[in-house]
Amino acid sequence: MSEPVKKQPKQRKSQIPVALVYFATLLLFLAVFGLIASFIVDKLNELNGPQPVEQADPVPSSNLLMVHVNGKDVLAEMALIRISPETNSVVAMPVSSFTMEDDGDKTLREVYSEGGIVTLKEAVEETFDIKIDNYASVSNGAYERIVDMIGGIIYTPKEDLYYISKAEGYDISIRAGQAISLVGRQVRLISQYPVFKNGKQGNLEFMSEALDQLVTSALRQTSITKNNLDNIYNIITKDSDTDWDKNVFKVHKTYFKKMLDTNETVCKVVTPTGTWKDNKLELSDKFKDQLAKIIKETEPAKEKD
Repeated sequence: MSEPVKKQPKQRKSQIPVALVYFATLLLFLAVFGLIASFIVDKLNELNGPQPVEQADPVPSSNLLMVHVNGKDVLAEMALIRISPETNSVVAMPVSSFTMEDDGDKTLREVYSEGGIVTLKEAVEETFDIKIDNYASVSNGAYERIVDMIGGIIYTPKEDLYYISKAEGYDISIRAGQAISLVGRQVRLISQYPVFKNGKQGNLEFMSEALDQLVTSALRQTSITKNNLDNIYNIITKDSDTDWDKNVFKVHKTYFKKMLDTNETVCKVVTPTGTWKDNKLELSDKFKDQLAKIIKETEPAKEKD
């Protein structure tokens, strides 16, 4: 009989390859986790660290043309107000309605009479080489109320000012060297009446002095002015021929309030000069160059480049 076959004992498989797989997987997991953790730490450091300051776009200057029209719808005079938030300054310029349009044979009063306020705006832009952003017609009553709201002016004439009006209560009688407080109606009348020896140039110079005092007072009475910006806007634009709508005003108000908060806003008044002939003013090239320089100085840095 043959002997039974003996079973060979099973050899135990080595565990080393399996362990190597586990170990390699663990290392791969740790490496991936480390990368993720490093990324998170870097992002947290970026968030907690100093952030780069973005340069805000400069705030553009804006030019508002105030057009005083009397009760007979005749152009009396104008004032150009330039607000420059970037330079923290205001430029104010009176404009005589008897100024001759550039390269034309009409006064600005005649331009308004024939073409209205939009045509007048275009003529002012061409004559003074300046862009008008917004315009608003101002009635006699609105003119006087705004002057009174700011507090009027103190004026000392260098010559006797005397005028008898056909309407009761509209006379002017002020002695030379006499300091007097003028209310809105008086400021308006002296700006128009033929009371100065040098004629309409005297009216223009008076308007410059009045603008200087009124704008400077408004800038110094910061709290009162800030609280009355809406009132001033409503007075100006009531029944006004204007393109200065409320949305634009809100933007202007935001910037102007910031300027008032500095209590350092400066006002510069520019008086047009040139040659008067037959009660009509032809602007001089010297004045135009002066105005162009002031406009450039009150532009944001990017606009100057």
